Amino acid sequence: MKRESDEEAVAGSGQTVLLVDDDAGVLGTVAEVLKTLGYLVIEASNGAIALDCYREHQDEISIVLTDMVMPVMGGVELVQQIRQADSDLPVIMMTGYDFSSCGEEVERFEHFALLNKPVAIYELSRLMDQMLESS
Repeated sequence: MKRESDEEAVAGSGQTVLLVDDDAGVLGTVAEVLKTLGYLVIEASNGAIALDCYREHQDEISIVLTDMVMPVMGGVELVQQIRQADSDLPVIMMTGYDFSSCGEEVERFEHFALLNKPVAIYELSRLMDQMLESS
């Protein structure tokens, strides 16, 4: 995560985030930042685990924050699976890859945003706030 001292992060108000990343360092760091900002966090290390977590906690989850490229099940497939149950759940997909690699698979997603890694805390928090407000 990038730290930007001249921008203010937007705090959450206890919403539950399903956070998915196969990089344990990224997962732990982003989880801590989100908790500091006032979110409750459910962590998963790949899409398959995240899908199980979603099924178990779907009534609690307000937003999904997922990596795009992961082993077992990637972010695109995860979002496709979740959207079968809840087409309005906001999703932010993070990637260190070029967005063009997402292609048409994500163009049809609604309530969806892409962020480049490394993610700036203020940018992530503002986007999350925006998406939660509009959902």
